[in-house]
Amino acid sequence: MDTHIGCNSCEMMEQITAFPRLTRRNIQYDDCDSLINSSRNNDAAECYSPDGMYYEAGISDDINNSYPDSPKSQASCNTIYQPGNDSLHLGENDANKDLAASFITIGMPSDKMANTPAIKTCDGKPFVTKPSKLAHYDGLRGMAALWVFFWHYLKDRSPSLFGLLFGYQNWNASVPIFFILSGRVLVVSALKSGSQRQLVSAIIRRPFRLLMPLIILMIIDNLVIHDRQPVNSLYELIVEPIWFMFGSANNLKTVTGDAWTLSYEYIFSNVIYYTAFVLLQFQHNDHTRYLILGASFVWYYLTHSWGMHFIAGLILADLAQHGYIEKYKSWGFSSYLTSALFFGTMALVFRNPWYDIADKIDATIRAYQFSNGNMGVGNAFWEPNALIFSFSFAAMIAVETSSYLQWFFSQSVFRFLGRISFPMYLIHHYTFPMLDIFNDHVKQRFNDSLLTSILIVVPPTLFICFLSYLLIFIMDNPSVSIGKWIEQLVFGENLSVLAFMTWMLDIARRAKLSISQKQLSIRGIIMRIYHGKEYKHLDSC
Repeated sequence: MDTHIGCNSCEMMEQITAFPRLTRRNIQYDDCDSLINSSRNNDAAECYSPDGMYYEAGISDDINNSYPDSPKSQASCNTIYQPGNDSLHLGENDANKDLAASFITIGMPSDKMANTPAIKTCDGKPFVTKPSKLAHYDGLRGMAALWVFFWHYLKDRSPSLFGLLFGYQNWNASVPIFFILSGRVLVVSALKSGSQRQLVSAIIRRPFRLLMPLIILMIIDNLVIHDRQPVNSLYELIVEPIWFMFGSANNLKTVTGDAWTLSYEYIFSNVIYYTAFVLLQFQHNDHTRYLILGASFVWYYLTHSWGMHFIAGLILADLAQHGYIEKYKSWGFSSYLTSALFFGTMALVFRNPWYDIADKIDATIRAYQFSNGNMGVGNAFWEPNALIFSFSFAAMIAVETSSYLQWFFSQSVFRFLGRISFPMYLIHHYTFPMLDIFNDHVKQRFNDSLLTSILIVVPPTLFICFLSYLLIFIMDNPSVSIGKWIEQLVFGENLSVLAFMTWMLDIARRAKLSISQKQLSIRGIIMRIYHGKEYKHLDSC
């Protein structure tokens, strides 16, 4: 048996079990392996028994299952490895043939379970679930996406509420945070494992992860919304978006202008991948690694390119990987220094009548940058405040080093926002005409300013969240699946016309399996709500 198992939910996890005439393989990709990527609950769970540790993980395309909430009726295949015993035992639960072979379990010995909390399940086995170590970054991403929505939505529709919410400041910090986040999480699994194959895998999947939602959004606009310029040919539908991805955000007329970030996202993601490849050659040479990272950061700083943000995130990832973040956190004054950095950069960016130094500092910084700090070589159309990066990076350091902030952003509501952040970011401008009709009706119907403000904010926010959740299954999941399938083709796995036809014909089965699992999950939620504590007690017997 050849097994490579990653126990952290934000790492690529590859499980291979080989028997005579039977080979099964499961690959789970890093949950945070893309910007504005939907957050998915990892279905990996560790199961302890006196004989060893077992890893259970779904091999279906729906990876939203998580123990102990997964329905008990789901079938499983179990591969058990016991210490001192080279034999393997394969057992199959025939309780539900439709869901058979949905799960595969690989067990391995462990001596690290003493201090790990366990959850007892109905079969008597304690299941141990570990949340993602980077779940808080999914929450931060979701918060940044909601920030973008409020910024674009309230700025012209409710200036007074917009000023109150944003402190009457020009807070263009969401995109910088997005880009720093990308640099932080894109290659975290590869840096931990040292696997160059993971980098190649990410390079292959990345364009499909970003390009497919763009094409799907164009199709939705042409068929339903009719907001942008219509697509008149396959060239405009496929070729122009490809050139757009390489064109440093020369906006497409056939899709929302908010998609401009995807071009930078793709270009600098590749920079991160290739830089990480170089860093892996110097895993034990700190001086060389940080010389490379420092030189890259200085270059992008002098040219005031968005690459500066990506490299800054990669620096955080490398510092965390080699233990320097933990050393900093163990220093007694780290929390004071982090707080001073965060609030200090906020004060510098903040414009007010008492001390007007933000513009002066910004002008001084620009004097040392190429083309007076325009965003990128030749891009004279935008001169953002140079201090915004400082504030965004300070915010990232605060989240990186504060257990309280990590706990806060790891809460379910923020992780849900992280899951829907990509569709929300792409679709929110399309909803504004519909929301304007609703807002006009509210303003005509109600005179109370407080009630009007609440109605202008709360229902539209709930609507955009619900719509973004639906679009996960239309835009997000297909792009991930196609990227993984292309990767399998490139690596010579199932490279044939027959394999493609089999994959196409299997879509119906996988859709049926996904629907069945969601029905069971929804039924369980309804039963818990209806029966309350009594059902919870029965469910955890």
